[in-house]
Amino acid sequence: MNAIVLAGGKGTRLAPLTTLIPKPMLTVAGYPMLDYVTSQLAHFKINNVVYAVAYKKEQIQQRADGYIGIKVRYSCDDIPLGTAGSVKNAFDMLDETFIVMSGDCLNDINLSEMINEHKKSNNEVTMAVVKREDTTKYGVVNTDENGKITMLIEKPQTNAYGNLINAGVYVINKRVLTNQKDGMLDFAKDVFPILVQNRKIGAYFHDGHWTDIGAIEDYYDANFYMKDHAFFPMIKCRDNSLCTNSNGNVISSTARVFGKSVNSIVNNYATVASGVKIRNSIILPQSTVEQNCTNCIVGRDFIFKLSQSSPY
Repeated sequence: MNAIVLAGGKGTRLAPLTTLIPKPMLTVAGYPMLDYVTSQLAHFKINNVVYAVAYKKEQIQQRADGYIGIKVRYSCDDIPLGTAGSVKNAFDMLDETFIVMSGDCLNDINLSEMINEHKKSNNEVTMAVVKREDTTKYGVVNTDENGKITMLIEKPQTNAYGNLINAGVYVINKRVLTNQKDGMLDFAKDVFPILVQNRKIGAYFHDGHWTDIGAIEDYYDANFYMKDHAFFPMIKCRDNSLCTNSNGNVISSTARVFGKSVNSIVNNYATVASGVKIRNSIILPQSTVEQNCTNCIVGRDFIFKLSQSSPY
């Protein structure tokens, strides 16, 4: 069984963080999100990975080409194709059953357990689902007593449909896509409705960690959560700069900290100038900090001030 990682989105809601780099290459606690997703797959012995790429694809390819122990292939979307369209574009690279992962979602889903549940069922798709209090930003699902998904509504304007959401991780039988059209195609809108109607999508209930990094506040919180948590051993990469977690900070081996850092993350080739104090802040790669910062994300050409203090 192999996997496809959807890594082609622009991440427009994360601008200006994504002006210079694609969303899956944004660092979280010192490592690109792409590393976390690939590490999860590798931990569960899924070492054959297709990356669906588009926006600034060269950066993703350069990173993934450096992964050790992973068979890497790329499917390039020349035009926007949607979630299922990107997968259909890679049809010839995929096994008869495969996993779909998002390049911008961090979670500790047990993929082996999820795959085993799929194999024991007669489902065409197994979908990871998680609970959320506010479901208006997600696809909301209902299930029957057997764990079959009976309803899927995309981004409802109310929380009245329940608290289970689509986590965006799927185990899929390839034949589901055989008769689907090429071009723009969305799983939730175009592929899943008929399967839901026929009770062919099973839910895999996940009660662990799951973070969809869709907004800058999500990105900020994910950094501080991952600073103190490790789900799986990180994938070895020829381009790794070693990050150390000491005294509550994550500091890249290529960073230069001449000032004082408190509960902060200083990424590759970033500099904190002498006399400067940073607290609860994220210093992005190749950035220079020349003034005190609290609750900030600092990039090469901007400083983004968060209103809240870090809960971590």
